[in-house]
Amino acid sequence: MDHGRAGSRFIRCGVNDQHEGTVQQLVPDAASGTFLSAGADGRAKLWDSKNLRCLWSSEKQLQSLVTDPLLSLAGGLSEGYIAGALASGDILLWIVPEMLTLDDLPAHIVLDELRVTAPIHIERQPTHQADSSVPEPRLSQMWLYRTAISQVTLFIRYSNHPLFYRVFIDTKSAKVETTSFGDSSSGYISVIEPVISIQPSEGSMIIAGDQLGFVSVYDANAPFTSQAPVPPVHKFEAHTDGCITAISWNAIVLATGSARGTTVVWDALTLEPVRYFTSPAARPAPGRDWDSVGKILLDKELIVIIVGNRVMTWKVGQVSGREYQHLKSRNAHAKKNLISKGHQQYEMHKDISESRKELEYEKAHFQRTYGREREQRTTLTSLGLSELEAVEYVLMLSREEEERRRIAMAVDEGVFEGDFDELPGTSFQSQPSPPSGYLSSRRSSSSSTYHSNGRQYPRVTLPISNEKVQVSPPFVPEPMEAGTSISPLGSMATGSGGQSGAMAVRSTSSSSPVHFPAISSSLSSTPSSRGGMSTHHSVSSSPDQPRSAWSTPMRSVPPSPGPSSPRSRVSTPVVARPSSSNMSMLTADIARNKEGLKKEESLPDLEEMDDDLKFAIELSLAEARSRGEEV
Repeated sequence: MDHGRAGSRFIRCGVNDQHEGTVQQLVPDAASGTFLSAGADGRAKLWDSKNLRCLWSSEKQLQSLVTDPLLSLAGGLSEGYIAGALASGDILLWIVPEMLTLDDLPAHIVLDELRVTAPIHIERQPTHQADSSVPEPRLSQMWLYRTAISQVTLFIRYSNHPLFYRVFIDTKSAKVETTSFGDSSSGYISVIEPVISIQPSEGSMIIAGDQLGFVSVYDANAPFTSQAPVPPVHKFEAHTDGCITAISWNAIVLATGSARGTTVVWDALTLEPVRYFTSPAARPAPGRDWDSVGKILLDKELIVIIVGNRVMTWKVGQVSGREYQHLKSRNAHAKKNLISKGHQQYEMHKDISESRKELEYEKAHFQRTYGREREQRTTLTSLGLSELEAVEYVLMLSREEEERRRIAMAVDEGVFEGDFDELPGTSFQSQPSPPSGYLSSRRSSSSSTYHSNGRQYPRVTLPISNEKVQVSPPFVPEPMEAGTSISPLGSMATGSGGQSGAMAVRSTSSSSPVHFPAISSSLSSTPSSRGGMSTHHSVSSSPDQPRSAWSTPMRSVPPSPGPSSPRSRVSTPVVARPSSSNMSMLTADIARNKEGLKKEESLPDLEEMDDDLKFAIELSLAEARSRGEEV
């Protein structure tokens, strides 16, 4: 590079040569040193690249007295043809005279013009074009290739259209042939890349990409047909993240770019993916689109990708450092040893500690993340269960617990027959209350009440069936000593024709067994005869000796004169209240059994009852003597 001159120069064209509107496109022609420009004023101009002098300008194009702007240009001075596409769809072809060069250009150049009707109006439009919501196709790109001295081929692509067209023009005979390529059922074609061979023996192809991310390969030399579009020779999906916006091909690789900035490099022969590149541009703001791939340039071992305002390059092959070692200075080795050995050791230990911290953090994170899952799997493995079996087992335990709780609640709601199994003397039998003149006895408080924590709870009647007892019988307090009952639950009853010394017996409405006969309050003993013998008993009043209910002497009261029933001749013995509950269980059982037998008889003989009572008393006295008590 010559450092004596500037890198670039700013040149402005003449006022008379400039376009009257916006410049739509510039097409350089390096072989001839010129370039073309298309303007919104409907003119095409040819310029000299060195001095920016206008060499040629076309006439202004009008459509119904309105300017018809030029949208695209193709060709050049070296090609011998210049093609321009108008906004109306028509194509203008200017023919450059043969052997005309930049040095031989006259001051005023006149080029022959040939007008070609828009090919999109010749072909039958797809059915979806009738939808008013779809924008109208518009010419987007155009390529020109000269196949012979008087023959030229144009490739035209329209936006929002699934087909592209090949237009063959013979300038001598003015023959025009239009062939369409593509598939109407696929997406709109977004970009095409013509690959035209220079040698006639070699084939030519056209690579097209659509908005669905597919790449199609067409035969550029397919025979002319006006019936149906030429289908692709090969088609594959290149991108899944958007439409294809750029395609480039050489003899080694094929590169495609998408609307999201990604690029894929394919093998040119097998079409297998070789390399994938993400977008070099930054992530867009919410609501905005990614920068698309604008252009891909291929060299032998170099790929240049342009995405938005970013440029990314990739070179094929290994990068070796031996090529630039000879450029280092001789003092490079000395400069490397400027850092002390201790500082290097410090940096090494610092790196080691940081690496250890990173490993510990990763280990802790792994244990936190997977520790619980590993423990659960270990437990299941030790139990020999799968996760499904463990869940089923937990559900089974839950159902059993709920069943036990429901049964327990059902048992606590009422009184059942099993509640009386462990309590002694709970065999209650329902019988009618005896008359007031009958003998009654007092039952032990231990067999009629249930003690719990120092409190007495009355027992309930034994249920006949296993059903729950909804209502318990009313509580009837048991008299603790002989005497007149003052309980509001009892009723006072006196024996008919009874003496003044007799004590009333309380009658209850419960169905309990027959009480022991009430005993007279008189403590004097009365001789009784059994088998012609009379026996007198005395009671010791010593507090040291244990007292029994049968150790108190009993006295017979003579019958009162006058007509009366046989019951009035029986006296009621009275026994003082004992100090302790030492009554013999054997005597209680004998009395209870005899009472059960008496229940079946209607009215037993009073004399027989007296004998039985005396017999029970004698048994009780004999038992008391066997225990060493004084009676």
